[in-house]
Amino acid sequence: INLKSLTLARIHEAIERAIRTLNSDHGVRLFNLSLNVAYEYDGTRVDPLTERLDRLSSELGVLLVVSTGNQQVSLDGTTEGGFHVEADYPEFLVGPESRVAEPAPGALVVTVGAIARSAAPTKPDGAQLPGAQAIAAEDEISPMTRSGPGGANCVKPDFGAYGGNWYFNQSTNQVDQNNVALGVV
Repeated sequence: INLKSLTLARIHEAIERAIRTLNSDHGVRLFNLSLNVAYEYDGTRVDPLTERLDRLSSELGVLLVVSTGNQQVSLDGTTEGGFHVEADYPEFLVGPESRVAEPAPGALVVTVGAIARSAAPTKPDGAQLPGAQAIAAEDEISPMTRSGPGGANCVKPDFGAYGGNWYFNQSTNQVDQNNVALGVV
């Protein structure tokens, strides 16, 4: 596949074709689509992929599970809304810039948000990282997850599941978004 030639419309068509084929040829009725756009839903009309997934769910009787999408954060811990992930957690999770990302606002898709699996940032050998402070405690809402409302102001996410966490390294004043011990790779 030539990735440069792929347009959003072609990607949406490929997703639909895959769902239809797997459903008709193999009887698959449950699909996980862990992909989202990188920006929040603005509360107006949902995008074409979200519309397509809602239509497929209704037409084929399939269950489509999607993620809420992930927050964007700079290395210094500043969110797109100007909050700091360590100082402003969890309040920054309810701002408009933290709203779910397409296709999460769909009415018929099942949207899953993330809960922190661990609060123990470690080195690859398992040793505790000095100066590292997890943003969320274990079993709290993950700092990278997004929240609703979805289309027509419906409640999103529908469910929460274990995901990752971030930590703020106080010695470097940076956020680590990729610590394996925190469930993020």
